[in-house]
Amino acid sequence: MGSTFSVYVTATAGPYNSVASLNPGVGAQLEDFETGNFLKYSWRMKGAKPWKISPSTKYEGTFGAVSGNINNAQQSEMYIDGQVLSNDTVSFYRKVSSESGYDFLKFYVDGNELGSWSGNKEWAKVSFPITAGNHRFSWAYEKDEATLAGQDAAWIDYIKFPPFSQTLLGPLAINTMASPATICTGNASQLYVFATGGTGVYTYNWSPAASLNNAGIFNPIATPSETTTYTVQVFSAFNSTTGSAIVTVEPIPATPVVSVAGDHLVSTASSGNQWYNSQGIIDGATAQTYYPTHTETYYVVASSAAGCESAASNSVVFGFTGTKPSIENGLSVYPNPFKDKLYIDFTAKVAGGVKIEICNSIGSVVRVVNANCKSTGLNQIVIDGSQLAEGVYYCKLYTSEGVLLTKAIKSK
Repeated sequence: MGSTFSVYVTATAGPYNSVASLNPGVGAQLEDFETGNFLKYSWRMKGAKPWKISPSTKYEGTFGAVSGNINNAQQSEMYIDGQVLSNDTVSFYRKVSSESGYDFLKFYVDGNELGSWSGNKEWAKVSFPITAGNHRFSWAYEKDEATLAGQDAAWIDYIKFPPFSQTLLGPLAINTMASPATICTGNASQLYVFATGGTGVYTYNWSPAASLNNAGIFNPIATPSETTTYTVQVFSAFNSTTGSAIVTVEPIPATPVVSVAGDHLVSTASSGNQWYNSQGIIDGATAQTYYPTHTETYYVVASSAAGCESAASNSVVFGFTGTKPSIENGLSVYPNPFKDKLYIDFTAKVAGGVKIEICNSIGSVVRVVNANCKSTGLNQIVIDGSQLAEGVYYCKLYTSEGVLLTKAIKSK
């Protein structure tokens, strides 16, 4: 609570890019001077004398702020710049002891006077509406040319700002990062350097430049072939500072090879396996061996501990039978897997015309056969599959009773 953090916003349009930073506070934006100094926020002073911390006169707590000890025709001012994030209110407690009508405590926003007080005024809360945007909040004790009265001072305590991000100037400082910090061989990482302070106008110089798309911007894209430390030098007017970001490159695992070992499949990768079939990933199939549960095309991808994936292995068609299966469900194909001819057996309940469509794994029709069933009962159609590519196919049987579907696999 009470601390600040940095938010960086980047925008890119073609070859152009820019960055802006915000430094919002955590919790209420409250200045009660309980730190005993002016370091909680980026306070600035001007005038004949700066404001000071007051341990004796305060609204609450241990400390308040008191105007500087100035002479006639002088002023003591403290101010802060910030970006107000939404429409809200600023409030504070004020106290004045001065020449009434001549020496004033004044509150300004962007140089516009919003309130002024003179004479003997005890602690009281005042508040003013503030719109979203960049603003300067100023408190000034201002004296005329002659005469003093009371304690000749003004006090401020318990300032409650609207949600705002301070405009941080001061010394040049940078923050660097790589996203992601770890990549797989052949991938890219984006580097960032976020600068604050200085003049607010920055130039950049990254190295080594050979693996960067642009070494002169704040967010170049890096494509290193090995783990690389990138350094950046940021310039602002006559000042400069340097930083670095490391991109770790992890190797791609070797492409595994799948072989059939009796009733199961084996990958040459000892770890990091993920098995797939023609429908996609097989949940839970991550061992070096896999025991298929039905006739299908299978392959495996190996991953390293860093999450880098190999290329897909060779595909293997694993079949359970090459004999003629039962047709108790109305439609069957064999042998499965097939090489040249595919036999399609079906039971016709009504004599008449039927149509068979052969579709590939993405649903495109590659073969159509129209036939006429002269009688009910078992019928057979033979498909010449010698010209079909290796892979998974679906056989659709259209009859007057409806549509039946089964799967067939073409092997080498």
